[in-house]
Amino acid sequence: MKLIVNPHKIEIEKTPVNEKEIDISKCQFEFAEEITDEYVKEAYFTLNDKTYKQIIVNNECAIPSEALVEKGTVEIGVVAYLTENETEIKRYNPTPTYFDTWLGSLKDAENSQPITPSEMEQYEQALQDGLSEVNDKLDAMDTALRQVDNLDIDANKAGNTATITITDKTGTQKSVQIQDGINGQNGKDGTDGKDGENGQDGITPTIGENGNWYLGTTDTGKPSRGATGQTGATGQTGPAGADGHDGQDGISPTASVSKSGSVATITITDKNGTTTATINDGTNGTNGQDGVGVPSGGTTGQYLTKKSNTNYDTEWNTLDLSTYATQSYVNNAISIAITDALGGSYWDGKNWYVRTFFNRCRRSNKNSRGFNWYNNS
Repeated sequence: MKLIVNPHKIEIEKTPVNEKEIDISKCQFEFAEEITDEYVKEAYFTLNDKTYKQIIVNNECAIPSEALVEKGTVEIGVVAYLTENETEIKRYNPTPTYFDTWLGSLKDAENSQPITPSEMEQYEQALQDGLSEVNDKLDAMDTALRQVDNLDIDANKAGNTATITITDKTGTQKSVQIQDGINGQNGKDGTDGKDGENGQDGITPTIGENGNWYLGTTDTGKPSRGATGQTGATGQTGPAGADGHDGQDGISPTASVSKSGSVATITITDKNGTTTATINDGTNGTNGQDGVGVPSGGTTGQYLTKKSNTNYDTEWNTLDLSTYATQSYVNNAISIAITDALGGSYWDGKNWYVRTFFNRCRRSNKNSRGFNWYNNS
């Protein structure tokens, strides 16, 4: 079975063997020029929801026997991909094709093929074939090198003519002249190539919490914002703006407090409406410790005095006024002060005389502190 593989679709080129039969034990692939030998190529055969993979070697692979033993429709898919440093860099995945199998497809026919070998056998055979091919090329290269070692090759050019002279080990020379070719005409423009496959979706950069650009979850280390620039010069003062419109009259809030039992209610009304809050009386506190207070004892007219510098060391005492001036003495002293302020005192050369509201007193001399009292009424 031959399959033509293009970048976008696969076509089967069927070769009849017997009626309702085709040579289906092996597949040969013809790839478009874009799918070069550098690509890794795999074929997939699916029958009744079961898929079997085969490696395509030298553009051939066997069809798995498991895909041929039942009647049905076999789907054939091909994948070709190119890798670099173990990373896939390009892939072709053309639209699959199909062929039908009938009972008896595996019967011997004129051009029938053997049952598909296992995948491991395919690898081993491909490896062996590759080694054999490499050995043949090495042998051919070795022969060519030995021949070159026995030859003397000289080349020179004059004008548009190149002369190549080959001398073998016997001294025999052969010369070949090669003329430069004339410039050919420009070729016609080629037809436009087919549209390439859609590329993979790119990653939209985002800004992380640290302010850097992120590609997915990878921090690029590049800040999303530039460094802060220097402060610019102060701009000129602009013209005064027009007076604004008068604002709406404000609403002065009101507050009231009422109390019922142990609950106080506070009501506040403003432009947003009325807000009410309640406050409960606090619980009674515990009784405090008894204070020291006034000590017991004492009688009427007594007063409390400190006995020492010790706290709360006090005692009851009676005030002794015997060392203080009598009431009449105080009254006369006040009268003298008032009379003197009114100019009611005078000096007769021997004594001072002071007129009071009550009587007149005489001071025996200027330096005497005592007064002689007599009635002046």
